[in-house]
Amino acid sequence: MLISWWRRCLPPALTALLLALTACGSTRPTIQKPLPLQVMAASLALTPDHYSGSCGGTQQISLAGTIQANANNGGGTVHYVWHLADATGEGDATLSAGQTEVVVRETLSYAVRPDAYPYIMASFRVASPNAMQATDARFIIACTVPFAISAVTVTTQPWTGGCGQQTFGWAALIEAPPNNAGGTVHYSWYVPNAPGSSGNLTFAPGQTTQVVTIARTFFVSPGGAPPATPGTIPVVSPGDVYARLSVSGPNSMDDYAAPSISC
Repeated sequence: MLISWWRRCLPPALTALLLALTACGSTRPTIQKPLPLQVMAASLALTPDHYSGSCGGTQQISLAGTIQANANNGGGTVHYVWHLADATGEGDATLSAGQTEVVVRETLSYAVRPDAYPYIMASFRVASPNAMQATDARFIIACTVPFAISAVTVTTQPWTGGCGQQTFGWAALIEAPPNNAGGTVHYSWYVPNAPGSSGNLTFAPGQTTQVVTIARTFFVSPGGAPPATPGTIPVVSPGDVYARLSVSGPNSMDDYAAPSISC
C-alpha cells in the first residue's frame, strides 16, 4: 500500500530509487561455515642441494617442507615426518583459521662418508589430518679421496692339477677406494722359472677396479728339473707353480696364488 502511494505521489525517478533501496535492505549476507582442515599439497626443498669437496667432510643441510591447506579451513594441527639418509624427524605445524600455507624447517649436520654414493634421498610427508607425500629430493654428492690401492687379490685357474704338461692362468684384481681422485699404478708379475711381465694401469676418477692376467705352460715333474733352455717348456716341481703380482705407486701391495698339484 505504501509503495502504491509512492508511485502515485512521488516523481518516477525518486520512486525508482526508493524501490532499489528497499530491495537492497532486504538482502541478508551469506556466511560460509569453516571447513575441516585438509592438506592439499606438500613439497620439499634442500639448502644447499649438493656437496663438493673432500669425502669425510660435514655439511649443514636445511630442509624446508611446504604444506598447503584448503581454503576457508577452520585451522588445526598438521603432523609431518621427514627423512634424510639415516636421519629421521617429525613434528607438528599449527595453522590458524583460513591459513592455507605453512613452511616447516629442519637443519642437521650430514657427515659425507669416504664411500659416499653420488646422492642421498630426502623425503617429507604429512601424516595427519590426512596423508600427503612430497616429491623426494636429492642431495648430490661429488667428493674425492686421495688415490691409493686398497687391495690386490690373485686367483689361479685351474685350481688343481697333476704332473705333466699343463697351462696355468692367473688373474689379479686391483682395487681402489670409491670416490678416488684417479691415478696410475705400476704392476709386475713374478712366475718362477718362467718370464714375468709388467706394465702400468691408469684408474679414472672414481674407478675402483682393474684386472691384469698372465698364463704360463709348464711340465710338472715330482722332482723338478734345472731351468729349461730358452724356447722350451720349463720343467718344474709342483711347489714352483705360482705367480705373484706386485703393485707400486702411490702405495705398494702384492698377492700370489698357487694351484693344488698332486702327482
